[in-house]
Amino acid sequence: MRTKDFERRIKSFVQKWAASLGVSDYTYTLEIQSDKKLHGNYAEVKTDDETREVVISVNKYRLSREPGEVEKTVVHELLHTRFNEYAEFAIHIVNTHIDNPKTRRLLEKQLEKLEHKIVVALTDALMRRK
Repeated sequence: MRTKDFERRIKSFVQKWAASLGVSDYTYTLEIQSDKKLHGNYAEVKTDDETREVVISVNKYRLSREPGEVEKTVVHELLHTRFNEYAEFAIHIVNTHIDNPKTRRLLEKQLEKLEHKIVVALTDALMRRK
């Protein structure tokens, strides 16, 4: 698939799902990344709640070979955007109230895993309903 067509497809899914998930007030930037840069993952997202800017980096190599995963990947990354404020707040609480750096790192990792589990479960539920 040509890069422009690939980008257009992803942007149409972002537009569709951002409204449904309550994150349409963000500005989205799409970056096409290599499989190596994304460590084989479908995508990554960086969200700045203060500026309301989101950068979604997608693995064209992987998603081109698994076209059925494109919409699911967009939903997954948008859910991370939706939960970003909560995740940052939880990490702020840990960093404020836990003095031991090792304990802080362990709790931060656990919070990240928990967020990811919630995002995966919600993605699966939403994709079954579509």
